[in-house]
Amino acid sequence: MSAPKEINNLSETIVRKLQEIVTQTMEQEQVPILKYNKIVSHAFEPTKGSLKAAGYDLKSLLNTIVPAKDKATIPTGIKLELEPQNCYGRIAPKSGLAVNHFIDVGAGVIDEDYRGEIKVVLFNHSDEDFHIPCFAISRTAAAAARAVAALVALHKPNWFHLKLYKPVQRLEVQLLAAAAASRGTEIAPQVSLRILKLVE
Repeated sequence: MSAPKEINNLSETIVRKLQEIVTQTMEQEQVPILKYNKIVSHAFEPTKGSLKAAGYDLKSLLNTIVPAKDKATIPTGIKLELEPQNCYGRIAPKSGLAVNHFIDVGAGVIDEDYRGEIKVVLFNHSDEDFHIPCFAISRTAAAAARAVAALVALHKPNWFHLKLYKPVQRLEVQLLAAAAASRGTEIAPQVSLRILKLVE
């Protein structure tokens, strides 16, 4: 027995409204989006190890060895584009590799405007060489290849601001402090900072 037409219409309306809410929420929160392209056809797509995994697994394009007490640069064969603006990518270590093999990740920031191949710098802190298998020609490639790092997209912090004070400004503050000292007075640190801002 089919559901009444009114119920079907109501269900469609609810689904449509839910989709609108999800879309509006994503737009408001500006959820970071990772767009990727394969540089070579046999490169592995970034995949999640589980539904709620924090990042996407990156896999090596080649069979590689990271020598003991040394490092190696691992090619992935993919390039990225981040959306929206003011986002950046982060290449994070895999906890399993860190705990079991003493493998760590270096140089983990992907700038918003970087369009080259994503490469992973791995450090091997153990006393044994670390082998990274990659059976790119095999049918079981996805299962056989080892994830070497996790890829995460993040918003740039809007509170981060770096400003360079000119040496002449610092010199002017030092001269003010020296003049005050010659008169037997002192300039408190907070007053010095206030003067520094005034003479910018």
